[in-house]
Amino acid sequence: MVRWPWKRLVSNAHLVVSWSGHALAYVHAQQLANGTFEVLKFGVEYQGADNTKDFVSRLNSLGLGLAGLKTHVMLRPEQYQLLQIDAPAVPSKELHSATRYLVKDQLHTNVDSVKLDMMRLGDGEDQKGAGRLFVVAAAHEVLREITVLAKAMRWKI
Repeated sequence: MVRWPWKRLVSNAHLVVSWSGHALAYVHAQQLANGTFEVLKFGVEYQGADNTKDFVSRLNSLGLGLAGLKTHVMLRPEQYQLLQIDAPAVPSKELHSATRYLVKDQLHTNVDSVKLDMMRLGDGEDQKGAGRLFVVAAAHEVLREITVLAKAMRWKI
């Protein structure tokens, strides 16, 4: 099969990272033809006293090949809060605002300092009609830190 020069190659390499306490834990794996994965590299690198630019330079100088990869970020349990609530009976366009209001007193921090994501449980056809929601709350600061590192490493999150 001929690859057209203007089409990008689709990579079957995946990088999974966790960034917490200035420690980068990573697993770099490649998907094989049979659907399984082969682990190419894994490890933990500590930022120490380096600023982001110096840390990225050090990561690149180690020859790990982590820059520019499709990347999945996994938050550690202490970096998010998971709640389960009754879904508010509101129109879809109002779901996010209503959920923020419902969980504000259950969060460990101010609702304005977190990013919320929601996932509806079941089919929403229970007796109450609204169903249940899983709500994940992660602090803006946690997300900002990993985003800064991801941008510097040219990761496609």
